[in-house]
Amino acid sequence: MAAADAPRTGYAIHSLQIDCLKNLKDLDEISFEDKPITGIFGPNCCGKSTILHALACCYQPPPGSSNHAYVFREFFLPNTDALWDGSRITLTHSFRFGSVDIKEQETVYEKKTLQWAPRRYKRPARHVAYVGIGTCVPEIERLGSSKKVNYTTSVRDDEIARQLIKALARILNRDYEELCEHLSGNRKYRGLKSSGIRYSALSMGAGEQRLLYLLEEVFTSPRQGLLLVDELDLLLHGEALERFVNVVHERAEKMKLQLVFTSHRERLLEFRELINVRHIHNADGKTCCLNETSPDALHRLTGKRLRPLEILVEDDLAAAVVSKVAGQLGMKHHVEITRFGAAINAFTVLAGMILKGDDVTNSLCVLDGDVYRTTTEKEDRARHVVCGDSDEAEGQRTQLLGAICDLNLPEGQQPEQYLHGLLIGLDDSELGEEEKELLALAKEIHVPEDSHDYLGSIIEGLGYARSEGFRAIVDLVAKSPEWDSYVKPVKEWLESKKAVVLEQTPKTAPVGAAT
Repeated sequence: MAAADAPRTGYAIHSLQIDCLKNLKDLDEISFEDKPITGIFGPNCCGKSTILHALACCYQPPPGSSNHAYVFREFFLPNTDALWDGSRITLTHSFRFGSVDIKEQETVYEKKTLQWAPRRYKRPARHVAYVGIGTCVPEIERLGSSKKVNYTTSVRDDEIARQLIKALARILNRDYEELCEHLSGNRKYRGLKSSGIRYSALSMGAGEQRLLYLLEEVFTSPRQGLLLVDELDLLLHGEALERFVNVVHERAEKMKLQLVFTSHRERLLEFRELINVRHIHNADGKTCCLNETSPDALHRLTGKRLRPLEILVEDDLAAAVVSKVAGQLGMKHHVEITRFGAAINAFTVLAGMILKGDDVTNSLCVLDGDVYRTTTEKEDRARHVVCGDSDEAEGQRTQLLGAICDLNLPEGQQPEQYLHGLLIGLDDSELGEEEKELLALAKEIHVPEDSHDYLGSIIEGLGYARSEGFRAIVDLVAKSPEWDSYVKPVKEWLESKKAVVLEQTPKTAPVGAAT
């Protein structure tokens, strides 16, 4: 076989950039790195399903496969109102070209006139399964008939069937004995046997039917397959959903699968250790993607500031630090603290606020200080989220950069590691008994495997809730001589805003005064 004719076999998606596709505009990147499962969250009409549709069309089925061949026209059907001309996405992916591994190649997919390019036969080959919300419709409703259905039954007794039955029982906490196939004319129905009773999909509940369908796609996928699921959580209750995510993660790890799903359900955010969390938000004709963020960051983009000042931080630890500084200045009740997640989100959240017309003069994004340390790094990221060379774009980037500061973290250290160092450097002669206990626990920690355990182990040892533990630690760290230097940028910003607080704080009459 000539090199030019060698098959290209896709095995990993790294990221997706979207210039224009339906209502998605100028989306600089959605990353699928780190974990095999990626969840795409966001409000209705933000473009979550469109992302799945685009990914489905980036591949062709492997040679000899009966896998469905997804094409752009299937999801982006030309019609009176939309021809989809000008649509353009860029996929960064790895694949095998013959016997050679091609790493992190960029491929552009676009519709210029009548056809999408590249043509399907020129795309990498990969097993792709798309599971839409149509699978939620019970088979009995699809049938649309009241006549008796006669079928012949066969029991599946292969290894995949056994694994599937075991997974189904684990998720639904129910005893399943068999996986069946029922043939009625040219129609096939899945079937199960539970507690001695055999039944087909015509008698299943919608949740059980869809779960069986999803698991079949997961367990029949070959290695390095791509699974795309719209509204993953539909019809599953909380505990079943949790068990399902664990089952899928185990299978994905074993078979090197990638699964991308959409959802509105915030319960899934609890599974961050297993899934990549991506929030999609549209603002002023631009689409933003927030990585590993919390719901309050997205709520901030869709809502308004409630207090005169707002400070956005990465996580609970940074929130405790900022809250302490505000308290020391007597400004705590004037400051709204919002968590935005990973440091990269600071730029995305601020860009979203600016693009929708919010005044960020009294807003500050505080970075931990371990990434985006230099002005150049910040400027490069700002240009990613606010594109263009116009005066307006330049002004927006200036606003964005002016609303970001860093805590003074020594280079090469993580926040937890640094604060732990400040803790163990304290003199315990003037500490209370609870503070001495906290300090003693801190001194037992030397070089943990995970930097988060520098403080996490203290909190666990004290039996505190996470937020309560961070408050106790930060209260003690604030006694260190290095505290003022560490929080100086935040302190100076808050001090500069005291006039704003006075202007926006309602005047109240003295107690007993005439009204």
